[in-house]
Amino acid sequence: MRAVYDHIYVTREIAAEVGSALPEWVEIKDVHNKALQTSFEETLDIGEASALALAFEIPDCTVILDDMKARKSAEKLNIRVTGSIGVILNAKKKAKYHL
Repeated sequence: MRAVYDHIYVTREIAAEVGSALPEWVEIKDVHNKALQTSFEETLDIGEASALALAFEIPDCTVILDDMKARKSAEKLNIRVTGSIGVILNAKKKAKYHL
């Protein structure tokens, strides 16, 4: 993913879900708008809720979500969204141009 995206951010909640050490190039960022995150938690799990809240705070970002409810929430907020398959396809496309 490092070769595909300029910056990779995760929230503390996501880092806790991973449960193991993250690579040094993954930056943990705190969500400032906890009220927004809490409102997302009414329908989404904490990792997706925190990812959406953080993406809302970072202009011109892409959030990686596989859960359909979370993806629909992102689209309603005009947040660019991709899934795991999209990340793989983007990596493959970039690799093709760098051969």
